[in-house]
Amino acid sequence: MKVLFIYTELRTPPQMKLLLEIGRYSAVLKNAGYECSLLYIRNEKVKNDLAPEVDKFRPQILVLFSTPEQFSFVKEISKSLKEQFPNIFQICAGLMPTLAPDATIALKSLDALCIGEGEQALLEFVSAFNSDQTIHSFRNLWMRLPSGKIIQNPPRLLEENLDVIPLPDRTIFDHNKILRASGNTLFVEAGRGALQDYIFSYDSALAQIYKEKGSYLRVRSPENIIREIRTFSSKIEKVSFIDSNFIYSDEWLAELLMEYKKGLEFPFSINAFPEYLGAKILEALKKAGCYSITIPIETGNEKLRKKITNRNISNEEILRVSEEVRKNKIEFNIRLVLGFPNEYPEIIQETIALAKKLKPDHIHQTIYYPIPGTKLYNFCKEKGLIANRKFLEIEKYQSVLDSSELSQDDLKNAYETIHLLDNIRRARPDDTTKAGFFNFITKFPEAKMKGMDKTCLRVSEYFIQGEKRKVLSQRLNAEIRYKISLKENLLLAFGIIVEPEIHFSANLSRINFLIGFRQGKETKMFFNKTIDGQEIMGSDLFWREFILPIETLPAVQTKIIFKIEGDSIDRRDEIWCGWIEPIIVDKTRDAVYIKKRSLFQNVQERADLQIKVNELERKLKESYTLLRQKERESNDSKMEIDNKVKRIGELNLKIMDLETQLEMMQDQIEELIALRDVSGSILKEKIKKILKR
Repeated sequence: MKVLFIYTELRTPPQMKLLLEIGRYSAVLKNAGYECSLLYIRNEKVKNDLAPEVDKFRPQILVLFSTPEQFSFVKEISKSLKEQFPNIFQICAGLMPTLAPDATIALKSLDALCIGEGEQALLEFVSAFNSDQTIHSFRNLWMRLPSGKIIQNPPRLLEENLDVIPLPDRTIFDHNKILRASGNTLFVEAGRGALQDYIFSYDSALAQIYKEKGSYLRVRSPENIIREIRTFSSKIEKVSFIDSNFIYSDEWLAELLMEYKKGLEFPFSINAFPEYLGAKILEALKKAGCYSITIPIETGNEKLRKKITNRNISNEEILRVSEEVRKNKIEFNIRLVLGFPNEYPEIIQETIALAKKLKPDHIHQTIYYPIPGTKLYNFCKEKGLIANRKFLEIEKYQSVLDSSELSQDDLKNAYETIHLLDNIRRARPDDTTKAGFFNFITKFPEAKMKGMDKTCLRVSEYFIQGEKRKVLSQRLNAEIRYKISLKENLLLAFGIIVEPEIHFSANLSRINFLIGFRQGKETKMFFNKTIDGQEIMGSDLFWREFILPIETLPAVQTKIIFKIEGDSIDRRDEIWCGWIEPIIVDKTRDAVYIKKRSLFQNVQERADLQIKVNELERKLKESYTLLRQKERESNDSKMEIDNKVKRIGELNLKIMDLETQLEMMQDQIEELIALRDVSGSILKEKIKKILKR
C-alpha cells in the first residue's frame, strides 16, 4: 500500500509545525509497513506539473494537507489529479478540513476529510482500505459515499501521552535540505495546545473542537524531547523550539532544562509569553543555553491586546521583561499583528511607538488573516468585513478585510515603517562598519527601490566561515539604488551571497549579480557575475568576496545600482540574495580595512580549495569502493568458477559410476539371456519326451 502526501507552501515562509505534523503521519504509517512519500510544493512550476510524479509513485491513497490560506491551490491540485487519476482515493487533512469541514468537503474531487489530530485515524483507514472491513465509520474521518451522501464521524478522544506518538519522519520532507536552509537548526515541537485563549488563533478554534475530548494542552516528557535532539546531534548546531509558548509549566521546564544541560550543548531559541518570563526562569534558560526569545506583543494598544488575547499584560510589564531578557544577554525579538478589525491608524501608531521603546533585535510582523472557526473570524463574517480577496493573490502587507477605519495604504505604510525600524537597528554601525567612504548597510534608509517596495530589501546577518557578517539582502529581481559622489583612489569591497532559504525553492538555472554606475541617462556596467543554479543548490551557503577598483568618473551626481536577476516563477516568491558588507573605501586611507577584506578573500579561496579537496576525497572514496566491489565481484566469479569445476568433477564421477553400473547391468542382462536360451532348450527337450510317450 502506497500513500502520497501533497503539501503546498506557495508565497509563504516554511511552516515547520505543519511539516512535522506530516512527518508524524508518515512515521505512524511507515511503522505499520506502508510506503509513504511527499510532494512538497514551493512554487507554481512544480504545482502545475505533478502528474508525472504521481504516476511514478503510483499511490492508492492521496493525502492533501491544507491550511485555509493555501486551500485555493489545493483545490486546483485536487481537481486536476482526480481528472488524471480517478481511481486514487483523495483525503484532505490539516487545518482547513479541521476548521472548515463543510467548505472543504464541498470540493467534489475529495473522497474524504481527516479532521483534527488524525495519525491514528489515517492508520486505521489505510489498514482497512483493501480489506473487507468497512471504511466509513472511523472517528475523525468524513467520508463521501458513492451516492454523494457525507458520513460525518466525530473526533476521537485526544491522546494524552504524546510520548507514544512516533517521532516525526523527517526523511519525507528532505530534512538535510531544511538543515542547510536554516543554518543546521533542528526544529522541535515540545507539546500541543496553548495556554491562552486567543480569539484569532488556530489553537483557540482547535480547543473548541476538542472541548469534551480531553485536555487540549499536552506536553512531551523531557526524556522524549532529549531523545529526539540526540538523534540529530551529529548534524545540527542549534535547536529551535517552535511552540507558541515554551513555558508550559515551571516544573516541566525545570526538569527539561536540567536534562538538557546534562548532555546537550546546542544553543536554543524559544517563543514565550512575557508574563511567564520571571527573573529566575530567564536565568535558568540562559544557563541551559537559550540564546533567543521571541514574545508575542500583537499590538501596542493594551485594551485591544486584552480583547484579542485574553492576556491582561501592560506595556510597562513588557518593557520590564525586555530589560530582564537583555540583562541575561539573550536575543530579544517581538511578534506583531497589524490590521485587526476595528483597528484605527492611531492604534497602529501605538504599536510602532512600543516597538521603538522595546528596541528588539528583530521584529516579526504579519497582517491579520481571519481563520475559520475562531471567534474573530465569526465577528468579521457577521459584520461583512471579509472581502472577496484571496490571501495568496495579495501582497504581504495587504489585508483580506474591508475596513472603514484602516485603509490598505495605512497598512502598507505601517508595514513599511516597522520593516524599516527593524532593519535600521541591524544596520546600525558596529566594529565591522566603522571604516569606509560610503557604507551601504549603515546608509540603508537612503536606499531606493525600483519595481518593488522597500520591504523587498533588508539587512541580514550570517555566520560565514565562523565570522558574523552583515548582508544587504534583496528579493530576486529587485533593484536597489543609492546616490553617491565619487572621487579618486576608491575601491568597492563587497561579497555576493545566495541565502540558504534558496534550498526550499525549485532549482534555478542561473542567478546574475549586477552592479552599475549611472550618470544622467547612461549606465556603465561595473560588475556582472553569473552563478550556475546547480552550483548554488549543491552548496550549504554560496558566497564570494571581491575588491575592485572604481574607475574615476566625472564629478557629477552618480547613482550606484545593485541588481540580482534570476528565473523566479513569481515576483512574490520569497527568494533572497545579497551583498556582503558592501562598502566604498579609500585605498590611501582605509588600508587596514582593505587588508581585512583581503583576508576574507583568502578565507574564501581556502574554503573553495577545501571544497575541491573534499570533492577529490569523495571521488577517491567512491573509486576505492568501486574497486573493492569489483574485486569482490572478481572473487565471487573465481569462487563460482571453482564451484562449477568441482561440480563438473563430481558429475564426471557420477557418470563413471553410472557407466560401471550400466556395464554390470549389461553383463547381467547377457547372463539372463544365456540362461533364458539354456532354459528354453531344456524345456523343449522335456516337451519332446512327453509327446513321445
